[in-house]
Amino acid sequence: MTKMTKRMYFEAIIRAAQTGVFDVDTNDVVAFAEKEIGLLEKRNEKARERAAEKRAEVDELTTAVAEVLTEDYQTIADIAAQIEGEEVTAGKLAARLKKLIAAGEAERAQVAVQRDGKTIRLMGYKKA
Repeated sequence: MTKMTKRMYFEAIIRAAQTGVFDVDTNDVVAFAEKEIGLLEKRNEKARERAAEKRAEVDELTTAVAEVLTEDYQTIADIAAQIEGEEVTAGKLAARLKKLIAAGEAERAQVAVQRDGKTIRLMGYKKA
């Protein structure tokens, strides 16, 4: 007998579901299913670990943003310049600032900024 592939096992399971009769050894199918379930559990555990690491990073960035805020309004670009890290983007900062505002730890208002000889209005953030 040749070694059964995953495809062959799945086809055997489909045939058994359709006809009600297993045409392969049920012990082999059970062993295959248990092995695949074990692999899924292992993969899911790794995914949970990676998600926990990302959540910890998120918390660190939120803490760093809160520490950088002062009594004066600052733009996202100003805040980003004060935080070290390659993965600090304006989008990530905006999301953390939104959380801080919702928690009552920060305030937001439009501020006038000089750029290229022109005055533009940007959102500024400060400690609440």
